[in-house]
Amino acid sequence: MTAFSQARTGRLLFVTGAFITALFFIGTWVVGMLGSSDLLSAVMGDWIQFHRVGERLAAGEWTRLYPDSFPDGHHPDFPDGLYFLYPPFALPGTLLFAGMTPLQAYATCVGMVSVATAGSVVLITKALKGSREDGFLLGLGVLASAFFLSGLLLGHLSTLLGLVAAAGFYLHCSGRPALAGLVWALLLAKPNWGVPLVMLCLVGRQWKTVRGLVGGAAVLGLVGALLGHGLWGDWGRMIVQYNDVIRNLTPPEKQLTVFASLQSLMGVRGAPGALLLAWGALSGALALSAAYAWWIGERGGLPFERLFALAMVVILAGSPYAYYYDGIFLVTPAAVWWICRDSYGRVAWRSIGATMAFVVLWGHVGAWMGQVSERPSLVGWGVAVWSVAELVDLLGRVARDSDLQRPEQLSAREEAISIISSRSSADFA
Repeated sequence: MTAFSQARTGRLLFVTGAFITALFFIGTWVVGMLGSSDLLSAVMGDWIQFHRVGERLAAGEWTRLYPDSFPDGHHPDFPDGLYFLYPPFALPGTLLFAGMTPLQAYATCVGMVSVATAGSVVLITKALKGSREDGFLLGLGVLASAFFLSGLLLGHLSTLLGLVAAAGFYLHCSGRPALAGLVWALLLAKPNWGVPLVMLCLVGRQWKTVRGLVGGAAVLGLVGALLGHGLWGDWGRMIVQYNDVIRNLTPPEKQLTVFASLQSLMGVRGAPGALLLAWGALSGALALSAAYAWWIGERGGLPFERLFALAMVVILAGSPYAYYYDGIFLVTPAAVWWICRDSYGRVAWRSIGATMAFVVLWGHVGAWMGQVSERPSLVGWGVAVWSVAELVDLLGRVARDSDLQRPEQLSAREEAISIISSRSSADFA
């Protein structure tokens, strides 16, 4: 079989498998809703937090937006435990749901998730100058992933931040870094994503992007401050206490991080010293290596597309928490891997492809089968391996370029010595 035939067969198998997977899960979801005697109970999910907070904000119930205590240190029963975890500047957006019925709010969230995901695929494909076929394959892969499907079924609007990441990426690749930074400031709604990206831009001396990020952050902070009522303090206290909920009560199989995979490996909940030490060492090594790659940056011949893809996988792997719907941030690195495949070494490209397949497949195991019985959290390891493969290929590229430049540098040095020697001889004569 020729290479062309193999590639064509592989794409056909991918399209068929992705289509069947998406059709099965979406079909099961729709049939489950239609067959339920209590439709509201059937669709109850994370979307309720946006609807509930929007109603409370419209009614002026300021003290009920961010609860500052949890009964007996435990997570309240579903769905009361679905808290609005975003900073005060995100609150005005929830007013969209004020006045809606619960089912209308759910339908709106599902529509927003769908549009945001489609927009992300389009923007990323355009940023990388991919073909229509590239965009189709990327979109189908996303549609069949547990990360998109879980966000769709739960009506979780985290996918809007995936659109923010994609929009900023498109703007940066289009030569508008300051505007990209302004857009990326919205990622501060999830500080575990926004703050590391700001740090990488600083290390990478992306000054125009940093100015946009700082300007955007200032505007967002002002929006939150103008709402008054001590909301920043309420949000901060809630987040501090909610960290205990994430560490102690959230099942590891529902998360995508190295932290969750370590919890699963050690068979523990919470954050004992050994776990924190291992997590700090692994995530710290990834973060420092990524920072080094960004410091070399485009000045050192590393394309921004690859650097941003690296940032997304490293931030996800090292984050203290990331739920399944946060896997939507992997769309950009997946697109870079496929569309910019000529920029990868063969071993790295194949390694990332195999790791990506594992992440997607085990994602379904953890997201759906984990609802029935506990499964080991392995996605975090997959994302960590993906990060390492990206790093090794990028830094290896720097080493190869350096080796290629050395003969030229030696030749230039020899030529200079020869000119100096000839001049000296002429002067002596």
